[in-house]
Amino acid sequence: MQTNTTQPNNTDRLERYTRQAELSGARTAWALAQGDGLSAPILGRLAARLRSLDPPARVDSRGYRIETEARFKLKSREKRALAAALIDAGVADGQIVLWSGISRSTLWRVHQDRQNGGLTPLSDPASDAGLRVSNRPNVEYRSSLPMFHFDATSGGTDVDAIRRLLR
Repeated sequence: MQTNTTQPNNTDRLERYTRQAELSGARTAWALAQGDGLSAPILGRLAARLRSLDPPARVDSRGYRIETEARFKLKSREKRALAAALIDAGVADGQIVLWSGISRSTLWRVHQDRQNGGLTPLSDPASDAGLRVSNRPNVEYRSSLPMFHFDATSGGTDVDAIRRLLR
């Protein structure tokens, strides 16, 4: 049985991009991986692996480790786009949360966006349905109220006088 050695398997691809991240930075490796047209599950695994890498650092004169580059983190739009691609690929929700680094509520919104054509609000508009909600009257602005100015030189007696006026 002859195998095709020109196409690297998924593990080899992940290792190659991980080595690239260690040499030139995680953001560069992520951009290269996206440009190479990797499948969504491989991109998801790569995102999780890049987040777990320690960023480049130097040791100062006192022996403290100082990071010279921020830890890899996907931007919000990238996370949502990756989650949508993983949904299309049929990946389980638990893996999507793990690989893309989003919360379950954000994943729920991504699912809703895909069903509603991107029109899902950030919160449920009827979130107080069935709850007791008091309808407080609106207090209008009255221009007849005195305007007070406080500064650092005003003494405690001024504050007491104002409190008596407001009672």
